[in-house]
Amino acid sequence: MIRTLFFTILCLGVFSFPAQALTVRQAGLDEITEHSQNILLAKVLQKQMLYDQDQSGRVVYEYTLQILDVIKGDLQQGELHDFKQMASGRFFVSASHQVNQPLGFPEYTEGKTYLFFLPEPHPISGLLAPVAIHQGFYQVETNQQGQVIVPSLNHRLPQLLRHNVSPNQSQWATVNLSKNKTWTYKQFKNLIQAAQD
Repeated sequence: MIRTLFFTILCLGVFSFPAQALTVRQAGLDEITEHSQNILLAKVLQKQMLYDQDQSGRVVYEYTLQILDVIKGDLQQGELHDFKQMASGRFFVSASHQVNQPLGFPEYTEGKTYLFFLPEPHPISGLLAPVAIHQGFYQVETNQQGQVIVPSLNHRLPQLLRHNVSPNQSQWATVNLSKNKTWTYKQFKNLIQAAQD
């Protein structure tokens, strides 16, 4: 319970700090799975930057996702799902008003497909970012092997699996942790489902 509360405060606290580089500790797959309300494969249909003056007071990206697969959560395949995430950088929202925001939040490209580990939105601002920021999203592309994690992100997966809080040795014993391994979406999905057990 205490660990869950601390992790939630860590995730939500990210949205209240002044402009600085973003630093997040390494988490394990079981931990980011536990703290995700929704784990889903989704295509980014739309990305829009705006000044969210009324709700969060931040410059945000609003994303519209088409859900392709749901691993955890109450969302349904085929649904559209919107979320807003703080943009990184300095922004002039008027001639006399500049907004400085922490550097390091990821951005997602329209037309691309991603696996997202998403917590609940902040109850006041509505802001959302993947659990453990860069450890909580993976771009997925289609090649001759089917759906695969984009090779440039393969280095993240061994780190994610090595940092499990309480790994079940039999569960991870057969996992090839090579950074050069091509990870299919199906393989990663199986590991996420095992991490929920």
